[in-house]
Amino acid sequence: MKYFRYIPLILISIVLFSCNSANLTREEAAQQIIKHSKFPEQVTFTLYNGEELYRALLQQGLVKEDTPRQEESHESSGGGIYIPPVYAVLGYEHELSDEGKKYKVGETDDYYRIVKVADLVFGEVTGIADVIDNIKDVKYTLRYENLTPFGNITQKTGTISKTATFRKYDDGWRME
Repeated sequence: MKYFRYIPLILISIVLFSCNSANLTREEAAQQIIKHSKFPEQVTFTLYNGEELYRALLQQGLVKEDTPRQEESHESSGGGIYIPPVYAVLGYEHELSDEGKKYKVGETDDYYRIVKVADLVFGEVTGIADVIDNIKDVKYTLRYENLTPFGNITQKTGTISKTATFRKYDDGWRME
């Protein structure tokens, strides 16, 4: 009977030791990855002057039909004879339509527009492997969500596989 008084002490000891266990759980790893990486992350795309891209954007109503951008240059011949301006075609300037402007997040200069493509979010932890004592590699996935029409054109789909390294400290596991 006198041994029964030690049962609460034994149970408390088990609980305390299990809180600082050597096992890294998938849930704990997922929480730290999300906190460390600050998901969701906005994925953007810089529109460039590709003819194929321009046609796809135009078909989706994301850009206005535009004319080739031109640059004026003046040249003269050696004898003082004036030569009229010469125009060089530099490509297309993608002017966003009203629909396309909903996804604009910035510009790089006069000719390039930066648009939102999707949000990159944490997917799931797919595995935890021991590397050496107190170090583990955690495999996880990211996935695209809230795909915009620009995301459909740039084909941002599927998942991305990543690896994070965790180290065991006296107070628990930390992502490095």
